Amino acid sequence: MFKKILSLILVVLMLTLCCACNTGTENGTDDISTAAPTDSTDDKGSESTTPEINIPEPDVPDGSILISGKNRYKIIYPRGGKQTATPLYNEIVKRDKLAEGTDKYYTFASDALEDDGSPEILVGATNRELSAKAAAMLTSSKDYAILAEGNKIAICANSEAYLEKAVEDFISKLSILEEYHILYTNDKEYLVKYEKPAEISLDGKQVMFIGNSFVYYGNCVTYMTDDADRHVLDNGYFSQICIANGEVADVYNYTWMAKSLDWIYNNQLTKEDPAFLEQFDYVFISEAGSNNSNIVSVVKKITELFPDTTDFVYLIHNFHASNNHTNIFNACENEFIDMGIEVANWGGLVYDVWTGKTKVPNAELKYTKETFVKYNMGVSHNPDDCNVGAGRPSDNYHENPLAGYITAQMAYCVVTNKSAVGQDYSFCGDTSIHKFFDFDEFIKSHYDSDHSTNFPEVFKSEADMRGIQTLIDDYILSHPAND
Repeated sequence: MFKKILSLILVVLMLTLCCACNTGTENGTDDISTAAPTDSTDDKGSESTTPEINIPEPDVPDGSILISGKNRYKIIYPRGGKQTATPLYNEIVKRDKLAEGTDKYYTFASDALEDDGSPEILVGATNRELSAKAAAMLTSSKDYAILAEGNKIAICANSEAYLEKAVEDFISKLSILEEYHILYTNDKEYLVKYEKPAEISLDGKQVMFIGNSFVYYGNCVTYMTDDADRHVLDNGYFSQICIANGEVADVYNYTWMAKSLDWIYNNQLTKEDPAFLEQFDYVFISEAGSNNSNIVSVVKKITELFPDTTDFVYLIHNFHASNNHTNIFNACENEFIDMGIEVANWGGLVYDVWTGKTKVPNAELKYTKETFVKYNMGVSHNPDDCNVGAGRPSDNYHENPLAGYITAQMAYCVVTNKSAVGQDYSFCGDTSIHKFFDFDEFIKSHYDSDHSTNFPEVFKSEADMRGIQTLIDDYILSHPAND
């Protein structure tokens, strides 16, 4: 009898243990999964199954959107746009208490992921309708918009830099409700418009260009021999643009062939009469064809020679762009901004056009490197016959008159806040102003028989020149140094 009772007790005990094994964790929270979350980060947009979250939905205040919980939003970006969307994804995961320790609970995918009607935050120019609607609200490259409709929120801008600002703005509007819930303060149509600063006249202003052949080769300022007097006024393209705008500015050409900014600082600027330097209102600076690791230091030393009231602009030339001079670009996007130096990225513009990254709006002509840059590989010329006084052989990197015009026009528009569109450029080939403005002579001296250029045809095309002027405005507005 005792054995039967013992057997019965053991059976009951085993059944009890089996039941316990099927009940999950001690506190009964098995419905909140800690499994690996969705991470659809490839451009194919594949989606894995996300766990169910059984936290009671809160009462959402008026003017807010609940983006967490059962109906948590997916974060969707266009193909190639993952990097800009990542800070938002990381921020939401960080704020979601349920996601802590389990990495993430949110779908993060490109717009290749089919829209199944789920709630989505759209970052950038996705293929969703609301992204296009938000983009239509923008009128400049410095605008950005956040638009909420139905169960979609679109974050949009016309440039990468301002899309990043829009994402930062969106993050600033996130808040936590009742520990487990993330709210977005909804403005429905939140539009940040760029307010263009007032235009400035250069009439009576003193202007200096400091640099080398990447400034003078295309006639932004005109070539001078090494021993020429730098205290005489220049009449290159920059001066002509001022005149075309009814302004008389005193422009000084402080450039030397193949000389670095360090050389100019040590051998010329520091030997100048301080009274001469104190007169300048605007100074444009450009390094030689090197990725100078000392660029911030030398530019800072140069600026310290001028009054505190002087405005400075760094000119990024095409050799910086085509050789990815990271020290230059990093300085222009970081230290120069802190120093109050603006940037004219004319080199990036022409490089992007000849490589096909950027299209000239409404262009009638085709663009190649030779449209903007000379090409006389291995051909030597008599310096006296050359437009700039130096027919350098084996040269396929210096700017021609079209690139020189772009340099001068962008430099002018950066400091005056004027649009390049509609500006006069008829002086560019006028030899009555300067002999170096002769297009035929430039081609003869700076292009060999195997390489041709169509830059004179571009000057003749109103559509192409208007497109280039439009790009000048865009490249000024899109650079973070020109806020």
